[in-house]
Amino acid sequence: HDYEVATVRRLDDDLVEIGLRPLGRPMHFTPGQFAMIYLECKDGWHRHPFQCRIAGDLPVSLFRKTF
Repeated sequence: HDYEVATVRRLDDDLVEIGLRPLGRPMHFTPGQFAMIYLECKDGWHRHPFQCRIAGDLPVSLFRKTF
């Protein structure tokens, strides 16, 4: 399933919210479920665990504490 990043919000010094929009058929997430997400960065692809929640007008919002 492919998604694009629609929003990024820093909620605290160590907490980031990323809103995703599906590019095709969306996946169904259960609030509180964890997902391993691959994000393309300047230095290549990185895999990170995120906690999922359903939110507002975007199908998925993911939260991750930064380290």
